[in-house]
Amino acid sequence: MENVNPVFLFDKIEITNSSDFEDFLNNLNSEQALFVIYSAIEKSHNHGIFNMSETELVSKSLRIVNKKDS
Repeated sequence: MENVNPVFLFDKIEITNSSDFEDFLNNLNSEQALFVIYSAIEKSHNHGIFNMSETELVSKSLRIVNKKDS
């Protein structure tokens, strides 16, 4: 197992080595997948990737998808 400094994906998900990443990736469940998507959107917005209209559109889309999953 390789020793490296931890990496924080989307500034929230700590990965300490490639094996941890592979485990997380290969065992991703629905709840974790939504967390990743929300985190990616939040980071993109915080870094100015999306404007406010795009952020609202993505946010509304996620609310609709979440409602269908309930």
